[in-house]
Amino acid sequence: MIETGEILQTMQMIQEQNFDIRTITLGINLLDCSHPVAEACAARVYDKICLTAKDLVKTGEAIERELGIPIVNKRISVTPSA
Repeated sequence: MIETGEILQTMQMIQEQNFDIRTITLGINLLDCSHPVAEACAARVYDKICLTAKDLVKTGEAIERELGIPIVNKRISVTPSA
């Protein structure tokens, strides 16, 4: 649980020091998507990304509301990509 003092300190940084959280990143591991058939592998990757990241924007907006901190970008990062 976030303490009141931490929230007040963050709000002070936003107001006085122009503190701005611009990006949150969701990391997704795609190792379990491997398949010998390229089309099947691509379908697994697509499905995993869509399922895992389906609520990313909504979650980022909830964090913005809860903490009062602007989050400009919500992004995903995948590994391995080779």
